[in-house]
Amino acid sequence: MAILYVAKFEESNCSVPLEEVIEMAHGAKIPVIVDAADELSPVFNLHKYTNMGANLVIYSRGKGLLVP
Repeated sequence: MAILYVAKFEESNCSVPLEEVIEMAHGAKIPVIVDAADELSPVFNLHKYTNMGANLVIYSRGKGLLVP
């Protein structure tokens, strides 16, 4: 089990901030996966989400990524 967080270029008013998701998930010992397909450039974004505490970050820009 894990939480999948979809990072968007512009967060909406109804989204929970990733920092809160990571804190709650890690408190329950659940890993957090971030889909950061829109976040690849610039290069410093490569470590942005892992530095925040995400366990895995997916950069699938331009690929068909399906989550069952």
